[in-house]
Amino acid sequence: MNELFGETRKIFLYPGTTDMRLGIFGLIRKVTSPEKDCAYVFCSKSRVTAKILIYGGNHVWLLQKRLFRGRFPWPQDGNVTEVSDEMLRFLMVGIDKVNDIELKGEDRKYSLFYNQEKALKYR
Repeated sequence: MNELFGETRKIFLYPGTTDMRLGIFGLIRKVTSPEKDCAYVFCSKSRVTAKILIYGGNHVWLLQKRLFRGRFPWPQDGNVTEVSDEMLRFLMVGIDKVNDIELKGEDRKYSLFYNQEKALKYR
């Protein structure tokens, strides 16, 4: 993921909504049994805030990203899914490869999408 956080073996995406008032210990309880060197990604109900919990065994990183325009293209139902580092980067910039759909209305105005030629562009 990054040299600062160390090598993460797996990245798990939690679909649906998560209460963003939860801190490190609340999110660890939600994960139930965190694995060492794994990252866990959560999103708020409004889909404007995402948190990444990186569990290192004897330490924990908690990262938060807040959007001022647009929303994260977050899956609303399903099971916890393991995603690639590339897919996490897509989600964090607004590219919806999980649902494989384009957002509509206000969300669409400020989001990035991934087109057929695999190049980024604004819509």
